[in-house]
Amino acid sequence: MEHKYHCQHEATVIANSILPVPEDYPLANGLSDDFRKYFSQLRDLIREMYLDMAKQPEAYGLVLTDYSLQSADKKSKEYALIMKSKNSVNRLPDTLFRLS
Repeated sequence: MEHKYHCQHEATVIANSILPVPEDYPLANGLSDDFRKYFSQLRDLIREMYLDMAKQPEAYGLVLTDYSLQSADKKSKEYALIMKSKNSVNRLPDTLFRLS
């Protein structure tokens, strides 16, 4: 996928870093075998959400900073915009964390 915005790149990186749940994933005492199945489904759903963010960032209200905009100077306005765009992708896990 070619990226137009920094948030698309960040969402793709996160989606690709979400590993599948192994069938022999060890479970804590007291958890049923169904937990593994549901955990795997949750993983798949979250990965799909990040991929969808990368496809249509406007629908998620992400900060749209042009991907071609690059800056090595961490004190520049361009760098701040890049980071704001990348960080806007973190709203999903931040929201899920707060709900838990």
